[in-house]
Amino acid sequence: MPDDQYVALLVSSEGDKAVGPIIEFMRRTGLTSGCYAYKFRVKSKEDLIHKKNRKTQEKPHYKLADITDVVGVRLVTLFKGEMLSTYSKLIDILASNPADTQLLHTTPEEIIVYRGTSAFDDLANEIQSITEAKFEAPNFVSKTSAEGYSSIHIICRHIKNINELNGSGYQYHLPIEIQIRTVFEDAWGEIDHKYGYVIREGKDAGSPINNSPHILSHLKVLKDFTDACMDYAECIRKEALPELLDLTTGTTKTISVASDEDILQRFLSMGIAEEFVQRYIEARSLRDEAADESGAIHDGRITAASKYLQAADLFSSLCNELTRGDFAISLDSGGKLAYYYCSMNEALCLMSTNLPEYMNAAIDKYSFIEAHYKNYPLAKMRLGQALCKAGRLEESIEKLRQAGSDFRELGAKSQEEGVWSDNLPRADYEHMAFTQPKILGFTLWKKSQRPGFVSVQEKADLYFEAYETTLKCLDAKEVDARRYFDVQNNLLYYCVGFAYCAPKDDVRLNEIRSKIPDLLDGMVTKGGGTDQMRIEDLDTVFKAYAFLEDPKAKEIARDLIQRCLRKDANLVTTLRISIAEVAQEYLDSGTIIAI
Repeated sequence: MPDDQYVALLVSSEGDKAVGPIIEFMRRTGLTSGCYAYKFRVKSKEDLIHKKNRKTQEKPHYKLADITDVVGVRLVTLFKGEMLSTYSKLIDILASNPADTQLLHTTPEEIIVYRGTSAFDDLANEIQSITEAKFEAPNFVSKTSAEGYSSIHIICRHIKNINELNGSGYQYHLPIEIQIRTVFEDAWGEIDHKYGYVIREGKDAGSPINNSPHILSHLKVLKDFTDACMDYAECIRKEALPELLDLTTGTTKTISVASDEDILQRFLSMGIAEEFVQRYIEARSLRDEAADESGAIHDGRITAASKYLQAADLFSSLCNELTRGDFAISLDSGGKLAYYYCSMNEALCLMSTNLPEYMNAAIDKYSFIEAHYKNYPLAKMRLGQALCKAGRLEESIEKLRQAGSDFRELGAKSQEEGVWSDNLPRADYEHMAFTQPKILGFTLWKKSQRPGFVSVQEKADLYFEAYETTLKCLDAKEVDARRYFDVQNNLLYYCVGFAYCAPKDDVRLNEIRSKIPDLLDGMVTKGGGTDQMRIEDLDTVFKAYAFLEDPKAKEIARDLIQRCLRKDANLVTTLRISIAEVAQEYLDSGTIIAI
């Protein structure tokens, strides 16, 4: 029989491995889609030992294998009414045993409904009814908490059987405790756990640990306030819900992208329910909020990633609603178009997090879309973009080239006939006219930076192709000043890169050299001078001046070093350190060591 130290370490380690796939499974199946937030944790070896030792004082035969909350997941809703829908989704998942499940297909081990002091009706009866509709004789318990705590706790098991802990006729699956509560209850619970934790045994049982004895009274008052907030929020939700379903009030104007108005009207004309369209609008609004925050530093980027994932959950839920989890079910034309836009948005949100664990999920989603919507060029372009971010450059370049060929062919046909199809609306065409060559040019450049994979001649060819490809961005209509400046930066960078690495007898060299002064002058003029430029843009200007052997190169090199490394810099990254190193080498030796 393994000792407790070994068992606790094994169980905790298996929990660490399992929690990521569990959360991704919950996201993919739409369980988290209606949640304001979700959290998770795994008990450490020390936590498991401590809990076992504490429990054995009450139950002498208590074992580590009896602990039921090795993995903890908390699903937090904004409103009390949303707790029921979240719980219902969980029960459906446990009962239906979906593909690639992470949860054991069996009756929940235990379901506890903690009843608080909220003015709204107790949820226990409804929760029991939802459970009994799927499982016979579930282990259901309803409790009243002395502190007024309200939450739903469900104990289920992970799909994997841990062989090392198997006894005679016994299989051990990691226990997962899933809690569902409102944001108000969650906030109070965190404060209560931090300051109201009490001694459990002995003459001082019931007293707060390391805190004033009056803390419990204060926490009780705080609980009354949070319950009132929860009830009032529910009143607001019930009052507002009818208006949220009315699209005639102008709520579609919250979407800032003009093309979205056309998409929404197309949904309605094809018979998509107004309530579904409203939730699509809300998901797009959340995605736009994340995009606005993604340029912020530090916490802003973390917040943006979190919002992108929440938006992805909402789009995933809409996809699941359309197909009931089975895409093989035939969709009518309206449903197929709605599924396309919802799944494209979900994948874009996953890709926009720039987190490796979600990038692969985005690639899988885009690959699925491309396979089922073969004549939709935007899907190919987005798949190519995701592959580039994942470092799969050859595949990325192939998809991006296919997307470019397809959208130009379809666009020319639509312009000739004067009719734009669902697989390439005018807005998608105009978007791709700028974005596809810019992304392809960047991917070609990225391929040129792989040391040992390309020769000097191949590197020069890739720079030249990146330049010629990116030139096509300038054919796009209504390019705003910021995006135009970005393209000018890329064009100048590719020209300078080609000029540095191309053989002296390359027939293209004189042509490219002649472009550099005009591109450089345009960047400095349109950028408002070098003092106003971003560091990455200033780096391009510095390298262009260095190539032209202009004395300004040294002045800008010194400025770059100071801006990259100064203590009050907003974000000192490895990229900026690299920029500073190249600038310093130029000051020391007069040469550029990397481009």
